[in-house]
Amino acid sequence: MNKLVVPVGILQYMLSDYRTRGPVFELYLNLKFYYGPFFKIEAKDIRFLQRTLGYKSKRSITNNLNNLLEINWLGFDSNRELYAQRGVDYLCSVARVEYRVSVELWHQDLKTVKAFCAGACIGLLSYKNFTNRKNNPQERFIKLMREGLKLRSLSQNLPLDELIPSKALKLNREKYWPVASKSVASCLGISISNARSLKQLAAEYSYIFLESLEVVLDEESNQIALHQKYGSPNSEALRAKSGKVCIDLPDLVKAGIRYRSRKHGNFKTH
Repeated sequence: MNKLVVPVGILQYMLSDYRTRGPVFELYLNLKFYYGPFFKIEAKDIRFLQRTLGYKSKRSITNNLNNLLEINWLGFDSNRELYAQRGVDYLCSVARVEYRVSVELWHQDLKTVKAFCAGACIGLLSYKNFTNRKNNPQERFIKLMREGLKLRSLSQNLPLDELIPSKALKLNREKYWPVASKSVASCLGISISNARSLKQLAAEYSYIFLESLEVVLDEESNQIALHQKYGSPNSEALRAKSGKVCIDLPDLVKAGIRYRSRKHGNFKTH
């Protein structure tokens, strides 16, 4: 097998508790790639999987095999002493997740499963923001910058649009869309700090492309109270940094993975 089509819902389910579910999922994926629908596990197979997954102990493999049986992601025919692979549709029903959008997981992704899961989930959030015409986060992103820059525009007597970083407009043209860490945390049911770490991990392996913007509202950090009172519509977004008043904007994300809709087939995000 060269690739496996995996529902993004399953990947979200994994990331919501990767410490517990991740090792079991990684074993499941390796079994799908290296073994047929029905297979035996002998001592040589345990050694092979131990090397492939980088485990120090063979017991980790046997424990995770038992876990796969316990959650019914793997079947076992006691008469023939054969394990039986479960398909992704069956996994969705067991995990109670919807199968709407999927991604292709290739053999090389087996070495970076957690980063792949993160990239698939965060990239899809970026795409959803792009298609959300009713409440476009990109428009809110630009609006937040414009309103935050009002005081600087007045004090320096400069047109407001000249103060918007050209990088922000360039990234907009290149289909980078704002995805706040808070949104990732809410989607996956994890902490915001963990969501930030997942963003960095996915970007490290190019499953997403990540850009951040620092917009300077004032050259004097002691003016932050003035901006909080009159300038920014969201005072929580203001930060005093390196002697300046800056606005804390969501990261801009561009998906690095191609998605497939179960209903409509392939669709591009980049």
